[in-house]
Amino acid sequence: METDDPRPSDASGASDSGTDATAGSPAAAPIPAGATPEGAATPEAAAIAAGAGTVVAIDPAGRRTFVAAPGSRLLVGGDPAATIRVVDPVVGPRFAVIERQGPGWLVTSLDPANPIWILDDTGRAHPVMEQLGLRSATLLAGSTQLLLFPPN
Repeated sequence: METDDPRPSDASGASDSGTDATAGSPAAAPIPAGATPEGAATPEAAAIAAGAGTVVAIDPAGRRTFVAAPGSRLLVGGDPAATIRVVDPVVGPRFAVIERQGPGWLVTSLDPANPIWILDDTGRAHPVMEQLGLRSATLLAGSTQLLLFPPN
């Protein structure tokens, strides 16, 4: 599925399904692919226009796109209930939370002994020891790369 949004999307047009495993927040909504009436905006484009940000997860299995409305919390981890499920031995069941807030994102590592990592402008990885507010970023959860795009 093609959108007017320049950010990467799943080559098949499909999005990963997931549930929000963090109570009390709106679920991040992976937008399902589907036909829309001729000339109508896609659900993804409408969500992005409403202030949603986009997370793209890239791993050996492929690429998954998640559209997160303001206030949405995405649990990253190996737990089957995680919004962004990462199958990697170094990633615990509840590894990190990525929350869409303000003009960007709030990233929280849930395991201080095994934090999520952020890549700086030179490509070097640095641990996110507790919380970090970001406009956009590239994160590493084991071998999975997470690209955080801010709302337009």
